[in-house]
Amino acid sequence: MKNLIFIFCCISNFAFAQVSVYDCYSNSNNSMTQASVDAGPYEIVRPCIDFTSSQSYFFNGASNKKVTSASTINIQSGFHSGSYTSGGMWMNIQSSAFDVAVMNYSDLNGVVKFDKFELGVQLPRYIQEKVDNFVNDLSVPMTEKLNPYLERNILANTESGIKVTAKFEPLFSGAPIFVDGYFTKDFAQVDLSNPLPVSPNNVYSQAEYQALGHWDEIPSIYNFRIRFAPPQLGKWTATITININDGEEIIESTPFNFNVVDVGNKGFVSVSPNKRYLWHNDRTFVPVGCNLRWPETKSWIDHDLWEKLTPSTVTNQYHEPELFRDNYAAPRVYNKFIDQLELLAESGANYYRTILIPHATEIEFEKLGDYTDRLHMAQEMDNIVNWSEWLNLKIHWNLQNHFSFDDAGTHTNWNWGWPNDPSPQKYCYRNLVGQNKLDFFTNEDAKEYYKQRLRYILA
Repeated sequence: MKNLIFIFCCISNFAFAQVSVYDCYSNSNNSMTQASVDAGPYEIVRPCIDFTSSQSYFFNGASNKKVTSASTINIQSGFHSGSYTSGGMWMNIQSSAFDVAVMNYSDLNGVVKFDKFELGVQLPRYIQEKVDNFVNDLSVPMTEKLNPYLERNILANTESGIKVTAKFEPLFSGAPIFVDGYFTKDFAQVDLSNPLPVSPNNVYSQAEYQALGHWDEIPSIYNFRIRFAPPQLGKWTATITININDGEEIIESTPFNFNVVDVGNKGFVSVSPNKRYLWHNDRTFVPVGCNLRWPETKSWIDHDLWEKLTPSTVTNQYHEPELFRDNYAAPRVYNKFIDQLELLAESGANYYRTILIPHATEIEFEKLGDYTDRLHMAQEMDNIVNWSEWLNLKIHWNLQNHFSFDDAGTHTNWNWGWPNDPSPQKYCYRNLVGQNKLDFFTNEDAKEYYKQRLRYILA
């Protein structure tokens, strides 16, 4: 497995499983031994626990032990407990308030150090219904909606928020690590552009461009995800917390364990000990690459589509590539960007720079604090990360382009700049702070929404 370590620390690989962490099969090591009892810690947590007939167990003396299972503790003949002086034993069946699944491993025994460990959270039904009401924009009272992208309601008379957090704690030593979750959807890309359809005018209209492809949603019961790259070998305990609107209601999962193994991943890029260079795997890291900008159509990347997006002298219509149109990028555009990554890696590069851009990878543009219509872009950015990891390319990821704060028409980016008039189709922060774009930097509500955007991207 090759590593991807890049600025802002998003780590990704290919998901292939959805197994409940509370399923007995998610942890094949369910049998307890005397050694595991003695090793501790105080609370031993497993999805299912078997005290087999071939072992005698001694919970005795002054030690206290707690054995917790989400479903089953199986005690067979030969089990022994006691006698006690000041200690005690507690066997505990603790069903979780909600289900948690591991999304990219078949079980919890071989989670890889410094690689993506992705969990899916199934919200309790009454909470999921409120999230669905928001995401599907249903006409119900605000009290029946939860915005899954925000921790809390920022503006008065707006929907409440929800925060999903994981606590990852090494079993025997080390401080706990807290990681935010994020709401998402899964999509299947449908590319209808091979071969490219013929246009009567030999240049694509907006509608013809939109017809080049789309994304079909793949239903999932685990729309909240948590990603973690464990930095330490051995056993860990994880607990998931659901927090409604900054403490109005808090629900906690049953803890579960997972085991981290080493396959030789090199860890994260950091600043060198002398504070002058980048550092990776105990040596200087020298980035070699270029600026790939973002997924877009250029003549040297996709000449066939480029010819159908350039100005037409026949119809007196002026059509240009995605940056200058109203359309979101078509599936084909992302696939051509992956081709560029492969060419870059083949040329010997180990690094490139890209930018979140409104027509292709930005998660918040038309709607303030609502990323629903752009979740397919988040998935395409994930796919770019996946391929970068596979190709061993580090990413310099710029999280904000400059021209969203340029006056409309500057550099002719009129569709994705700061509009002169408020409009639901234009940059949402314009509608919040007014015409003066510099007010974005002092408006407290704007800053809070922007922090939530950054929180979501990092998660």
